Amino acid sequence: MHKANDGQFVATKSVQRRFMANGVRRIEINTDGLYGVLFLPEGEGPFPGIINLFGGYPGVLEFKSALHASHGFASLTLCYFGMEGMPKSFTNTIDLAYFEKAVQFLKQHKAVQGELGIGLVGICKGAQVALAMASCLDDIRCMVWVNCTINAVCGSIAYKDMYWPEQQMKTNVKIPDGPIPLIDFFDVPEEGELVNMVDGVFPFYNRPDVSYMFIAGSDDQCAAAKRSAREAEILLNRAEHPDFEIAYYEEAGHMLEPPYSPHCSVLFQPGPTFDIALKCGGELIAHCKAQEHCWHKQLSFLKTRLQ
Repeated sequence: MHKANDGQFVATKSVQRRFMANGVRRIEINTDGLYGVLFLPEGEGPFPGIINLFGGYPGVLEFKSALHASHGFASLTLCYFGMEGMPKSFTNTIDLAYFEKAVQFLKQHKAVQGELGIGLVGICKGAQVALAMASCLDDIRCMVWVNCTINAVCGSIAYKDMYWPEQQMKTNVKIPDGPIPLIDFFDVPEEGELVNMVDGVFPFYNRPDVSYMFIAGSDDQCAAAKRSAREAEILLNRAEHPDFEIAYYEEAGHMLEPPYSPHCSVLFQPGPTFDIALKCGGELIAHCKAQEHCWHKQLSFLKTRLQ
């Protein structure tokens, strides 16, 4: 706490949070070209398996997989750029063959209920990759998409003879002095317009065997999340898909993380192409309430589809 008049500290308090329950095991994975960290719940299992994919942060972020394991899932947080031997940037063309290898690794792990299929959880660029995986890879049972697009943005995606070109950024946008709202650098489609971008939209809606959850913050300043989730809803209804959920959160921003995580209104995007501060959006109280609500929805969705 600070004094209102001179900004000096009058009191401080440190709060330590545990992301990993007692008995959860942390295993580094660096084999056959895969790199990540696998978290396993206490006990022998087998457990339902999840792959966690983050956005534009290089390497791995472990806290969400640790929390998933604390709730009974075998959770692999997977690196896909920014480490030695891997692409330097997520804006390079992403080949889904690497992620296919990760799916099979987790499916065949002795502690994983591989016969049920694998769940995917992705946010930002990770949600985009997860949606592409769910569109064409085998052994995907369900996926959670958080605040991204349903087409390739900030880099193209490829798998075998399939290719999704990236949506081009605007070149006539004035760069602000402060944090950048990345959404301003893309043409946000009107309702129904994105549905017609056949070459750029992933064909996830053609997979009736995959269950989907889309979570979108209406004040996301990094991606057209609400508009994209609405387009996903149109496509899934048109395909008469049997199992999907769409959740919209008014005044929530981009970084929808587990409950009680600090509201991240601005983030620094490291790495080639970027190295800039990005505006994430979100009204403080509404965003924090959305984090708490959507986390429990995710856990319930994953448990019912993977068990």
